[in-house]
Amino acid sequence: MAVQKQTQEVMSYDNTIQTLHHRMSANRFGHRTVSGVMKNISSDSSVIAKIKVEYYDEIGELIGTETEIVRILPSGKTAAFEVVYSGDRRWEIQNYKIVSLIRI
Repeated sequence: MAVQKQTQEVMSYDNTIQTLHHRMSANRFGHRTVSGVMKNISSDSSVIAKIKVEYYDEIGELIGTETEIVRILPSGKTAAFEVVYSGDRRWEIQNYKIVSLIRI
């Protein structure tokens, strides 16, 4: 599987966090990783974020969902994130979608 990069920009419902870029890759064990960068665009000096990703097969059927917590992001700063899917059907994953980005 080649690296898949998406231009989909995701904004939290309260307009405090946004993704800047992200992509999906696979390691030699087939684990699919969506990695990217998010930014705290609020004036709050510390934000904790939760990102949720859905993984799909080649016909668009949902295979699984994973979430990850990104620790404190100072105002105006960025943080890297990785959301890994390692379930039994990982070899079938062809696409993904970030379905939520929320401040917690």
